[in-house]
Amino acid sequence: GGSGPRVGDRFAVRDDHRGPPRGNGYGKGGDDRGSIAWFNDLAVNMNPDYLGLNYCINCSLPSAKCGALIGRRGEHITEVQHTTGAEIVISKKEPNEPPDAHRNVTITGPLLSVYGAH
Repeated sequence: GGSGPRVGDRFAVRDDHRGPPRGNGYGKGGDDRGSIAWFNDLAVNMNPDYLGLNYCINCSLPSAKCGALIGRRGEHITEVQHTTGAEIVISKKEPNEPPDAHRNVTITGPLLSVYGAH
C-alpha cells in the first residue's frame, strides 16, 4: 500500500504556536509550524473528492541551483518522490546554456503530495 498522506491524516504539529502563520515555508529564518497547521486544517476540511485529484505545480529555477536540488545520481529527488508520492520532473540542462539560465520544474500528484514535495 501507499505510504503517502490520506484523508484525515494529521501532521505532527507542536501546539505551542500562537498567532497567524509565519515563516517563509523554506526552513530559513522562519517558523513554519503555523503554516503547516493552517494547511492541515484546510486539508481536513476539504471535500475528500478534491484530495484524490491530480494537481500540478510548474516553476522555474536557476539552472545553477538545480544540481543541489537533484542530488548525486538523483538521490534528493528520488527521496522526495518516495516520501511524498509526488512525481518531480526537472528539465535537462541545455548545452552551452548562459550563466543566468533557468530550468523548468514540474511536480504532479495528489494535492497533499504535491504540497509536501513543493
